Amino acid sequence: MNRSRKFIITLLAAAILLPAVLSAQSMDAARARLKGEYDRSQEVIERARNVIAEASQYRQYQIVNISVGLAQKVLNNAEQMQNSARDGLNSDAAVVIGASLKLTQQARDKAWRAINIIKEARDRLNSQTEENENIVQRQLEKTDQLAARLEANMGADSPRRLSEMFDSARDNQRRAWELYYKKQLRPALRLSLQAEKSLNKLTELVKAGQGNGQRLENQLRLLEQQMEQARLMAAECSSPEAAQIMARLEESYRNCRQLAAENAPGRFEQNMKQARQMYRRLSELCSGENELQTKIHQMKAELERLRDMAGTTDGVAAGLLDSAAEHISEAERLCASNQSDACAGHIKAAQMSLRKAKELLGK
Repeated sequence: MNRSRKFIITLLAAAILLPAVLSAQSMDAARARLKGEYDRSQEVIERARNVIAEASQYRQYQIVNISVGLAQKVLNNAEQMQNSARDGLNSDAAVVIGASLKLTQQARDKAWRAINIIKEARDRLNSQTEENENIVQRQLEKTDQLAARLEANMGADSPRRLSEMFDSARDNQRRAWELYYKKQLRPALRLSLQAEKSLNKLTELVKAGQGNGQRLENQLRLLEQQMEQARLMAAECSSPEAAQIMARLEESYRNCRQLAAENAPGRFEQNMKQARQMYRRLSELCSGENELQTKIHQMKAELERLRDMAGTTDGVAAGLLDSAAEHISEAERLCASNQSDACAGHIKAAQMSLRKAKELLGK
């Protein structure tokens, strides 16, 4: 009976103590599980911190800068949850342990989200960089082609100023390629665009120069024709001044030929202007001299005709004719002495006397 009583007492004690033992074992298991989940979350959080720190070195790119800011906010939220989950590691309350387990799992999910944000930004940046490389490469190739066409059109005899501009643009383009190979795309693009702008301007200058060259050649051709006429006038002109004018005209003509070959329109126009002035002066001098001689011959013929008409019947008319003859004789002397203005004055006086005599004679 005593043995039966002891068994019953032992059984009742076991029945009372077993739930407490089982409950303690369950808490230990729950805490162990929480600890494992917590450590896993902490590893992901640390990884996210490293990923964000590495990406922060490239915040000069807008897409990375925005993504780093967003990922950091998500990670901060994850760290707050992880800190709250730490309370369950030493708790004996199942509710606290369960809540901490959920928090650390959510923290890990957010840490992964922060990592993915950076990964997506990096992928987009790589894609954008590859696209940018293609854009810069096309620009570089475009500028190379422009430089090749321009170099072919310029020739070896291009003016020094244009050659220096071309060399400067080509140097910029060479540096642009070097920057491109170093993956410095923005400065490479900027230099290549600058070179392209210079080459386009230079192309316009070369075209204008070629147009000027044709215009200078046309003007020079006209001057050559005038030179033939000027040489004939000077050879037949009795004025000593004609030889001096012709010498200056020949000098201006030689200068025009040289400046046309050098494609120097400014100085060409200056010398062309001087040549035109010399040609006009020679033409006025020699053509005017011939004109005066022609008038003298005409007046002498008119004088003889009127003398025959007047005879000795009209003393006034005869006096006018004598006066005309004196003026004609003086005009011949002055023209022979290259005194053109004085010669012209006597011709005019002779013409007046002849006209009055003609009126008196009624013819």
